[in-house]
Amino acid sequence: MRLAPGSALIAPAGSHLRVSPNLAVVLTPEPADAKHIPSVDVTMRSAARSRPGKVLGILLTGMGEDGADGMVTIRAGGGITIAESETSCVVYGMPRAAIQRGGAGWVLPLDEIAELLGRADGAAVRSRS
Repeated sequence: MRLAPGSALIAPAGSHLRVSPNLAVVLTPEPADAKHIPSVDVTMRSAARSRPGKVLGILLTGMGEDGADGMVTIRAGGGITIAESETSCVVYGMPRAAIQRGGAGWVLPLDEIAELLGRADGAAVRSRS
């Protein structure tokens, strides 16, 4: 399967979702020693490597730190990263870890994330990261 505008993919339990340079999506159990399977970090890092500077990573409420390193990788590669702020999180663990590691270009409450993504030209998003 390939990534396509307007679609959302969710990795099934027991498989990581990786993105290849041609935007094909691959499900794999590797790395089997990951703390979480599926792992947000695995998905984000593969996207960042596949499409440097063209990835938008958003990390929402969640327990733990999964996704924090992936956000750092995306941002370091020139991509755009948004972490949900504590004000709207049910559990602030994952976004907090990304912010603390320097992986969040934007920190916004959930409703402002939706508003930002709804802007037609995307220039406001790019200008801040």
